[in-house]
Formats: sequence, structure tokens, C-alpha cells
Amino acid sequence: MGKKKIGRNDPCPCGSGKKYKHCCGKIEQPPVDLFWKRVGESLQKTSDQLFKFALKRGGNVAYSLAVDEFFLWPEDVDILEELIEEHNPIFVPWFMNNWYFDPDDLEGDEEDTAINLPPFLTFAEIFLKEKKKRLDSLQQRILKAEIKRPYSFHEVLECTPGEGFMLRDLFLEETRFVSEKMGSEHIKPGNILFARTLEIDELTILDGCGTVVIPPIYKSEIFDLRDRMRKAYTPLTADALNEYDVEIRDLYFYIYDSLFETPEVRNYDGEEICYTTLYFEIDDPEEAFEKLHHLSKNLTREDMLEEAVYDEEGRLTQVEVQWDRKKKKGEAGFAYVLLGTLEINKNEMIVQTNSLERAKKIEKEIGKCLKGHARLLKKEMQHLEEGMAPESDKDGNLTDDRQAALMKDPGVRASLEKFFEDHWKEWLDSEIPALHDKTPRETAKTAEGRELLRALLQQAAEYAKKDKDEKMSQFQLDLIEQVRKELGLNGL
Repeated sequence: MGKKKIGRNDPCPCGSGKKYKHCCGKIEQPPVDLFWKRVGESLQKTSDQLFKFALKRGGNVAYSLAVDEFFLWPEDVDILEELIEEHNPIFVPWFMNNWYFDPDDLEGDEEDTAINLPPFLTFAEIFLKEKKKRLDSLQQRILKAEIKRPYSFHEVLECTPGEGFMLRDLFLEETRFVSEKMGSEHIKPGNILFARTLEIDELTILDGCGTVVIPPIYKSEIFDLRDRMRKAYTPLTADALNEYDVEIRDLYFYIYDSLFETPEVRNYDGEEICYTTLYFEIDDPEEAFEKLHHLSKNLTREDMLEEAVYDEEGRLTQVEVQWDRKKKKGEAGFAYVLLGTLEINKNEMIVQTNSLERAKKIEKEIGKCLKGHARLLKKEMQHLEEGMAPESDKDGNLTDDRQAALMKDPGVRASLEKFFEDHWKEWLDSEIPALHDKTPRETAKTAEGRELLRALLQQAAEYAKKDKDEKMSQFQLDLIEQVRKELGLNGL
């Protein structure tokens, strides 16, 4: 059914009170754009008035109670100022439109503090009741839409930069197009927003949105909360979300903090990363090699000698021993885990590894195998936060030049391709924590499980697209597409 045509003498849909021909109709722009602009300006004006009203009407006591509740009553009150600054875009709309005074919230000395507010009414409700005559029709419609509109998690289904995005409320399972000019420039399908949506006539806008874009991997936690809410409310409604306001906000703060946490980087054996170099003086390079080449389980003695250097008399002078072990069950990655390297160069041997535990272990092994024919001269240690491994950038990734050089090696490329093939083959039947320790094949049996799988694979695809080697990036994307087909995820 098409939209009703607006007559030139009809009231303008922007709410100005003027006839259409004297307002938006006299400007040659699509009415929806003009209405969006009008609503935006009116929302800003109304919010400014409402915030001033709330501060004056509620005073410091109401504001303090609201801050404490919004941030879930933190034990350390000294962090509240910092929290308000971080989360101001979602706190202010909630304070004005969702918070209400409950006399039971006053405790101890606060019970004697005067607070001139009717209980259980939001500031928006009080403002609308007391100031209605001063508000135009559009302001009144905005206020009515704002009152107790709950926050929720919204998945971006489609995005039109400069216009807006199609959002699906993951709790209410409602889909609507949200008009948003600036924010839509940086949002991608699959992203999740924590926000309040307002419907004004046929227009939907955001009023209060979290400052972080949530990756799809957090869908699992969101669905867990949705399942708990459904046990009490079926179907879920805006009122139900208001009842779970604290739990929803708690989940958002957990996700927010998780996104900003610095991950604790450890090696495959769970040891703290500490790049350690041991310098040894050795009596005989050939003896050292013969007694230490067993440290490699992946390379044979002959493999390592292929790269060795000999003097004019045919004596071994330079060779590298790879120290590794077989991959343990459940470990990701290649079949062998590199533990360190031993570079033998005439009467010097330099050992490099990435933890103090491994350094201690290899020092003991060298002492046992060479028995006095190797003397430790110096030990250097560098913790991860003090610097990064050679040929890495500030994030610990290989520099562009180094990565490009490695990818020119057919052996390296083939090894990487096999790694990705093995990874996705094993992934299909591995127990995944994000899937509640179920395998992807098991998870794909339910509609909700398929949605989680789509989210995980979409995030994997985004990572693959960031690979600077275009061929390797496409190789990974093709593998991910094969996994989608294997799990039957191509259809909606």
C-alpha cells in the first residue's frame, strides 16, 4: 500500500503546525529528509529542556540516586565520574526517560533529605504533564515515544552509508529501518548496537546509543539473557525489557569492559611471554649439534644440515637447531609447536625462546647434554609490555615487508593453506566455548544455533578480509564459505 500524498493545504507532517505549502512543501527536498531534520532539531531542543528540568526538579539527590542505579551501585564511588564521562550518551537519555524516584531507595541519612518528586514517574512524564502547554505537537510526540523506551541490543542487517541501517532488536525480534546520517558511515552488517530506538510517525531514530560497536561473537551472551527473560515473559515486550533493565545494562557493561581489556598473552604452554636470549660459549660446534639436534621432533638431522655452513676443511661451523614439540590434543595451530631456536656459529651458541620457564628448561637440557662443554655467558630478558619480538609492529604482528617476503616463499604459503584447511575441518567437530561447548554441527540443528554460527563465521570472514595478502584472504573466505555450506547456513 503506497503512502498517502500530502496536500498543499494539509498540516505539515513535521509538526510545525503550519500548512505543508508554507513549511516543508515549499522546499524542493524529499519530505522524509526534511522531517528527519525537523525531528532531530526538535529532539535536541526537547532533550536540552528536559535535562535542565530534571536537574532542577530532582536536585542533587535524584541525580546521585540515578547515577548510582545506572552504574549498578559500584562499591568504589570514586569511579563514578569516569563512568559518567564514558557512558554519557546512554546515561542521559535513561536518566530523563527511564529513571523514576522510588522512596525505598532512600536509606539512612538520605531519608531526611527532601526530594520533591512524585514517586514512580519519569522526568519525561512529569515534564510532559507540567509543561505540556509550552510544547508543540512534535515535542509532545517525541516525549511520549521516549517515556520508558528500553535499551536493547540491535543487530545491523543492512547499512546504507549516509542514510541509515536496518536493525533487528535481538530481544524483541523486531526489524526496522533507522534513519542515521553520520553513524551509518562506520557501521557494517553483523555489528551490534546497544541503543534506544524512537518511532515518530513513520520515522525511526536512535536516542541513546553505546559508544562501542559490539562484534557478533557476543551474540551468545545476549541470547543467554534472552532465554532467561523468556522464562518469565513470553513473548518479550518493551515492558519486559524494562523489568530486566538492570540485567540488560549489566550485560552491556560486561561487553564494554571486555572490549577494552588488554588480553593476557601467553604461549601454548600457558606461560607469560618473556623473550629470553641465552648466550653460550661452546667448545665444538659439531659436537653441540650432534648432541642437541634431537630437540627437534619436526625436522630431521638431515633437514637441519641442509642449511648448515662448513669451513674449507669440511668441518661444521654454522647450523640452526629447531626446538619444538608435537601439538597436544585440543591445541590449535600446526602439528608442531616451536619452543625456541639454537643458533650455532663456531664457538658461540645463541638460544632464543619466549618464556622464562622454557629458558630454564633449555638451559638445563644444554648443561645435561654438553656437560661442561657449554658455558652460559649472558642472559637477556624482555617482557612483552617492554617491547615486541623482532620484525613485529606495535600490535605484535609481522610488519608488511616481512609478511610480504614470507608469502613469496611457496613453502610458507602451502603451509599456511594447510593450516587453515585443517583448522576449519577440525572446527566443525570441535567443542566451541562460544557455542556452550557444543560442536558447530550440533549447534546447527536449531534456529538459534544457526544464528550464532552465522555470527561467528561472519566475524571470521571480517578477520580474513584484513589479511594484506589478497590471495590468502580469498583462500580463507572460500574455506569459510565451504563451512557455511557444510552447515547449511546459506539460507536464512
